[in-house]
Amino acid sequence: MRALTETELERMQGAQESAMFDRCDIWRLLSFGTDKYGKPTQTWVVNASYVACGLWLGYPTFSSREALGLTQVAELDAVLRLPLGTDVTNLDRVKVTYRLGVEQDSPLMYEVKGPVLQGPSGIRVGLKLVTA
Repeated sequence: MRALTETELERMQGAQESAMFDRCDIWRLLSFGTDKYGKPTQTWVVNASYVACGLWLGYPTFSSREALGLTQVAELDAVLRLPLGTDVTNLDRVKVTYRLGVEQDSPLMYEVKGPVLQGPSGIRVGLKLVTA
C-alpha cells in the first residue's frame, strides 16, 4: 500500500473541516484552589473561540471494566471532531456555542476525557458533560 501524497492529505483535511457544522470554545484551566470555606474552586479562561468542530451525540462508549458488578457504566457523553492543529488537551473543557450553524441559547460545557486522538484529517476527543 502506498503512502498518501501531501495533496491527498490536504484534500482529506479540507473535506473533514468543511463537514464540521458546529462551533465551540476551548477553555483552559488557569488556576485552582479553595475558597474561604475550604471548597475547591477553579478558574477557567477561553483558550480558543469559534473553533470549527463536529459534535457527535451518538451512542456512548462503555467501560470494559465492570464498575458496578455486572453493570457497565457509560464513560463518554459525546465525541468531538476538531481540525488538525487545534490546541486541545485532556485537561481542557469545550463549550459548544453553535450546533449545526445555529447559536445555542444554553450552550453545553463538556470536559475532554481520554487522549487526544489524531488521524490523517483531524483530531477526535471524547467528552463528558459538566453537570456542576
